[in-house]
Amino acid sequence: MEEIKKCPYCGEEIFAVAKKCKHCGEWLDNIAVVPEKKMTVCPACAEEIEVGLNVCPVCKTPLVRKQEHIYTESSSSANLPNYWLLSILCYVAIFFEIISTIQDFGLKSTSGKYGFLVSIANFIPEWVTVIVCGTLLICVLLGLRNHYMIENADKPAPFIALICLFIGCYFINLISVFSSDEDLLSQLFRIAAIPLFLATSILEFIVALKLKERLKDASMVAIAMIISAIVPILSLIVGFGMSEEGELPWWATIIDLGVSVYFFYILQLFFSKKNAELTNKQ
Repeated sequence: MEEIKKCPYCGEEIFAVAKKCKHCGEWLDNIAVVPEKKMTVCPACAEEIEVGLNVCPVCKTPLVRKQEHIYTESSSSANLPNYWLLSILCYVAIFFEIISTIQDFGLKSTSGKYGFLVSIANFIPEWVTVIVCGTLLICVLLGLRNHYMIENADKPAPFIALICLFIGCYFINLISVFSSDEDLLSQLFRIAAIPLFLATSILEFIVALKLKERLKDASMVAIAMIISAIVPILSLIVGFGMSEEGELPWWATIIDLGVSVYFFYILQLFFSKKNAELTNKQ
């Protein structure tokens, strides 16, 4: 049976292969093929309308704002960080910060409550500890940046610049591991570390202020970052000022450890909370 179509001029039924309408006599060869329109349902009046319209032709409701909201929501969901993994990395970072402090003190394996940690610190090379601590800090900062950008994509904060400065600090720390105190290169890097450390603390303080202002749910994280930016630099200044041998006192190292542990602990609580909220929504 031959397929039937309607003549675009008179609307009468003709054969699909016809070149000329037998009813109105019009030729059909020069007719451009009109693509079928994609249709959707208006979210306001539920009438069937053409896709891509800015205003519903039936109820006159604007449609652009609704479509932009849907796009923003789906885009934000796609960029959500892995909160569960970030919370685990915070625990690992606390562990390696403790190991790094033990290595700074140069403790040897002892029996007792902390003998196990001292044994681990003696087993792990110091340069490995520096690399792991730096990598973990960068990972959690990137995760925090991704969470920040979900709601503040139009108001970026200098997270990347801060991460680059932290990389520079850990690089100098790594150089000092492989060189002696009398080495000229090590002394030059130590001199360069002072302005780099100051710049890192200032930028960390700026990022913390932006977090506190724009992310109400991250106020504790912002406070922890402010403490992390101010306290170590103060302990460094006071420690070298009180030291007669030009070495950092033991209490300054303990303060730095306490600040780092507190910072990662607050981050762990924050990421765990966000992971629980995301799980409940699903």
